[in-house]
Order: sequence, then C-alpha cells, then structure tokens
Amino acid sequence: MIKSTLKTAVAFLVGALFIMSCDETGDKATLMANPESPELAELSTTTFSGTFETQSETFQTFEWSAVDFGFQAAVTYTLQIDVEGNDFADAVNIISVSNATTVLLTKGQFNAKLLELELEPDEEYQVEARIQAKVNNSSIAPAFSQSVVIQATPFATTFPPIFGMGAALNGWGPWNSKEVEFPSVAPNVYETTARFTNGETFRWFKQADWGPDSYNYLFFSSVSNLFENGNDGDKNLRYIGPTGFVKVTVNLKLKTVTAVGVPEPTLFMMGAGVNGWGPWNDKEVKMTFVKDGVFEATTNLNDGGSFRFFAQADWGPTSYNYLYFTTVGSLLKNANDGDKNFQLNGTNGAYKITVNLKTKVVTVVAAPI
Repeated sequence: MIKSTLKTAVAFLVGALFIMSCDETGDKATLMANPESPELAELSTTTFSGTFETQSETFQTFEWSAVDFGFQAAVTYTLQIDVEGNDFADAVNIISVSNATTVLLTKGQFNAKLLELELEPDEEYQVEARIQAKVNNSSIAPAFSQSVVIQATPFATTFPPIFGMGAALNGWGPWNSKEVEFPSVAPNVYETTARFTNGETFRWFKQADWGPDSYNYLFFSSVSNLFENGNDGDKNLRYIGPTGFVKVTVNLKLKTVTAVGVPEPTLFMMGAGVNGWGPWNDKEVKMTFVKDGVFEATTNLNDGGSFRFFAQADWGPTSYNYLYFTTVGSLLKNANDGDKNFQLNGTNGAYKITVNLKTKVVTVVAAPI
C-alpha cells in the first residue's frame, strides 16, 4: 500500500513538472527562460593552410563560455563549419564534447572537414565556424554562438597514381590493360609490389597514356641497383634483378627509385564451401595476383559449407573472414559460425571472386570455368 502511494505521488509530481514546462497548447516543452548563447572566444588566427606533411601540427584551440539551460543536464557542445553565407544550412560537425568548453584541433582534423564540405584543395574559401550547445531533449532547441570567419585553403590528402609500362612488367601496351598502377602513399611518392622480368625495360608515366609526361632512367638522380639505363631510344629503365616480385618506391620530388625483392604475394581460399577444410597443398584454391593487394580466382562454390581467405598456404598466421571486409558482394554472406567465415548466398556453381585487401572489398560474379 505504501509503495503504491509513493508511485502515485511520484507520477503526480512528474506530470506537474511536465505541465509547467509546456506551452499553452500543451504540444511542446519549452524553457522557463531562454539560455544565454555560448560565447566563442577570439581565435588566435583566422587563416588556415597546411600540407600533407603538416597534418599533425596544431591549428587552433577553440574556447567558449558554458551554457545554462535552467536545469541540471549534460550539455553537448559541437564545433560546426560551413561556407560563409550559407547560414549553416550544410553545416559539418567537426568535433563534439560533453560539459567541456575547449577543443584543440590539428591541421589534419580541420582540413578533413573542409574536404567533407567538398571544397577544392589549394583554393581559398571563406568558411564560418560556430559552437552548437544542446541537451538530450528534442523539445529543447539548441543554442548557438556567434560565428567567426576563417580564411581557409584546404590541402590534398589523396593523390593520383603514376603508371609503369613496358616489357619488364606486363608489356608495352595497350593502355587500360597492361599498365601497372603505382599508388601514391604521400605527395610525389608512389609505391607498389609488382612482378618484374629480368632483362626487359619499362618506364613510368604520369597518366594512363603515352603522353605528355613520362619518367625514364635519366629523370632520376638515384636509382636502385636492380635497374640500369636501358640505353634505348627512350632511355628506359632495364630490370637486371632475378625475375620475380619487387617492392618499388618512386619519389618524384627527390628523384629517387628504391627497390627490394620480396616473396610472391599470395592469397588462398580454403573451406568446405570450396574444396574442403584441408589438407593444405591439396584442397586450397590459390588466387591470382592482379596488383598490389588485389587477387582473383574463378572456382566452384557450394552453399553447403563455409570458407575464408588465407595469406599463406597454412592455417596461420594470417586469414581474412567476413568481418574483415567492409563491402562484400551479395552472392556471399556471413556464415555466422565460430570464425565468421564466408558462405555462398546463391546457386552452386562457378564464380569469379575478386579480393581487394587494401580497400577491404570482395566482389563476386557468376562465371563459367
């Protein structure tokens, strides 16, 4: 009886408080008094620029005054930016903190959000920044600070690749078929692992075409001893190491080429969904190396069993299950077994599977063997 009376009293009190905080129509909760807006402190600088190499450097410490919404509640403060004059219609949230009134941003953090606004690198823009203060109650409107204008020049963080072409690699063309992509790992630095053929020549091209720009042996000031001047008409590079796989790094700024021979990159499929769970050197399907991090195979799959990918012809140390990848073709599903293996999500038959370990993507299409 006492518990029942207490519950009734609490319910009455909660209801009364809710009524007191509603407008005359009772449709929407409102504050008893408008909170003061947060006050964004003056910035130490209102210009922004940087480079790929300076991403870890500090850009700015943003500070603001606390907001009192009239009752005890956690307040979340969010630093927002948008292009000047857009009235924050497409505001991008940079960072949020709870019950704190300061954040420190690196150049990399701020630049990433400028790029999220789809601003072009190396172009100058006027952007506005402000602080949003809100509580976890949808009926209470957030409060906003005044905005400040920052003159911002974003910098690029991704760069187009260069391409190796020649008999030392896949042959002298055609383009869109035989070139080897050397992805950028930093401004003017390119790196990949590829198979090179002893005694043959090649060179690098800025574009996936014969012109206008290419880089021959004479372009570089320092070249790995795995290469020599081909002394042909184009002064191409000649590969003089043993035929096999080589990891090559090209620095167009320093004009250097470094290279080291590496074991053949491998990836295997193993499991009851393919040929069975072993033994090794019998049941695995060896996938074909396409380019650095990319492998493909055409093989029979069945929905009666599961499988996964292995970096070596053995159970360890490295394997890749369904959860490793961010995108998997709809013809495969999570087997939801102890190892979260793959399972066919289709009709038994032949399929072409392509695995990209760098982008964490698996694509699958039906294909005749």
